[in-house]
Amino acid sequence: MKYFFWIIFGHQLFMTAIVFGQNGVIKPCSPPKSAECQSNQQQRDDINSKNEKTRIFGESLLPPKSSEFRTKLSNAVKEKLKLSKDEQKTFATYLQDKDVKIIKIWDNFCGDGEINIFNASLTNCGDKFDFWKASVYSFYKKDYKSFFATIAVTNNRIIAKNDINQIMADVSDVGFNNISFNSKTVSTINSYNFEQNNATKSLQLEGIKIVYSENISIDKTYLLRAVFNDDNLTSGFTKVDKTYVFQILKIENDFATIIWKEVKAKK
Repeated sequence: MKYFFWIIFGHQLFMTAIVFGQNGVIKPCSPPKSAECQSNQQQRDDINSKNEKTRIFGESLLPPKSSEFRTKLSNAVKEKLKLSKDEQKTFATYLQDKDVKIIKIWDNFCGDGEINIFNASLTNCGDKFDFWKASVYSFYKKDYKSFFATIAVTNNRIIAKNDINQIMADVSDVGFNNISFNSKTVSTINSYNFEQNNATKSLQLEGIKIVYSENISIDKTYLLRAVFNDDNLTSGFTKVDKTYVFQILKIENDFATIIWKEVKAKK
């Protein structure tokens, strides 16, 4: 709350502003349009904004001051992405292959970012402020980033992100363990010409089902091929052509557990 007072000194008239915060007067300042006054008002606005968000979502859910909240996972989310002891035992056989990785991805039903998450119409999203960062995963980066060779899970659907630069195929009939670099399925996907075929986005490629988004289901297996230029700060642009296979192992509590590996020629 801001109050203005006219004060007469001799023949001169001055206007002084006093800005009141939650705990009393922040600091009187003059004139009201000075940088000091505006700074005090900004402090007041920040306090009001923080108090309102804290009232709705709780102190721990407020975004950090740093812009890193856009890319870094919070400790609370990291805990959700860990395998339980029972899951480690259940999936131990898959991890006997040193090339196989296992991840969890959150099924994002709240939207991307801090703006959408504060939409009151998004029920059950208040305690999931930064979960959206765990709903995308880049196989190439081996991290929860929206880059290339990236998949996402949103509203119970598995999605091939950046579909101009990548192609995803349903190879459930072949199976995760039967996919190899020299298999016919992989050879067909690796022969796909993005420049010629992207305009049509065919749903079939020599009998292989091409998908860009479909309902997520347990035991579904997919091939994902991505072709892109990686901007390396030391060596400049490098053309990357990678193929990955992944399988949905489990869907529970809005998290999908997925095994994946890069499909590459044996050395």
